[in-house]
Amino acid sequence: MKPPTTTGIIARILTATPEQLQAVSDALDGEPLAIKKDLRLNTPAQAARRLNMHRVALWRKAKAGIIPPVYVGPTRQMMIPEAALEAYAAGVGGKK
Repeated sequence: MKPPTTTGIIARILTATPEQLQAVSDALDGEPLAIKKDLRLNTPAQAARRLNMHRVALWRKAKAGIIPPVYVGPTRQMMIPEAALEAYAAGVGGKK
């Protein structure tokens, strides 16, 4: 794996969420990194089954930011965090 380039790092910072920026700021200040307790990820098919919706509907909601996905690995496979599923099911998902 190649080390990140300065341009790549700056691009990621410019597109980071406020929570990600706070984590970077905390790390630069020497504070210990907060580890999320729930790191379980679901494939789109698993998430769709859990929410009782078609996988294409889930994919569209993920792309729209209603159910925020994460992208994993060098192929950037879309995965849905358990917390995002729970938030959507509880009615407090991302964008409306």
